[in-house]
Amino acid sequence: MPNSNSELRCKITLVISLLKEQKFDLVIQKAVELGVYQIVPLQLKRCVSVLTRTKAEQKVLRWQNIAKAAAKQSNRNLIPIVTPVVFDLKQL
Repeated sequence: MPNSNSELRCKITLVISLLKEQKFDLVIQKAVELGVYQIVPLQLKRCVSVLTRTKAEQKVLRWQNIAKAAAKQSNRNLIPIVTPVVFDLKQL
């Protein structure tokens, strides 16, 4: 049963560039376990992992499921938000 005091008092947003698939999955899992409120994936010019917009939508759904599972495992009261991939820094 989740503890009502299991959430951090401040809301932390993690903005991270795309990594290779398994590494990014692990970052999401560990960030959620540490208490991150929101995760913003960022497609940069020199990223190793390059996604199209349609593929990015599928990945965001996968990452949201990973966040949900990690939140459940760590007894979080809320499931962190994984935003759509930002392709242009001007969108931030």
